[in-house]
Amino acid sequence: MSLIETLTDIARINRAFQRNRIAPEKKVLAALLCFSGFTYRQAAEIVGGISYVAVHDAFMALSSIFPQPTKKARTTITVEEAKSKLTKETVFVWGAKDQMTNEVLLLRCCLSRSPEEAERFIVDTLAYCANSPLFNVDGGPWQPQSFKKFNLPYRYQSIGIPRKLKTWFSDLFGQITR
Repeated sequence: MSLIETLTDIARINRAFQRNRIAPEKKVLAALLCFSGFTYRQAAEIVGGISYVAVHDAFMALSSIFPQPTKKARTTITVEEAKSKLTKETVFVWGAKDQMTNEVLLLRCCLSRSPEEAERFIVDTLAYCANSPLFNVDGGPWQPQSFKKFNLPYRYQSIGIPRKLKTWFSDLFGQITR
């Protein structure tokens, strides 16, 4: 199960979308692009087959089900990254979760997997941390360079991807598809 599928299941469980004329996976991806700084029109163009009004509606619906995290001291943060194959363009979805509180700190979409994107993601994640927590990462090639640049502690944690992505959100959102 991919990160997009997991988020789509969360949206279904919370009844975020009223109608499903457009695939919910496309709505979730478009909303994540908007959370990442893309305009509604840009997100609609990248995803394809969805209007910018539908992107706006999906963005507002997802905004309502994800609570805003607060800045506080954190011990361990897990960082996940997944590639989406829903569009013609490759879209990378990133997520950061506090291991102790199961609080989702940040979700982000981007069109590349560069060290610059990773650094931006780390900086934005640190905005919710009052300290320098330990980061659990899956061993992507961008990670050592990015964490060393900010002098942050990290460790590789390798678990099977489908199981890892499913359990990533399960504690926070309760029952996700079995």
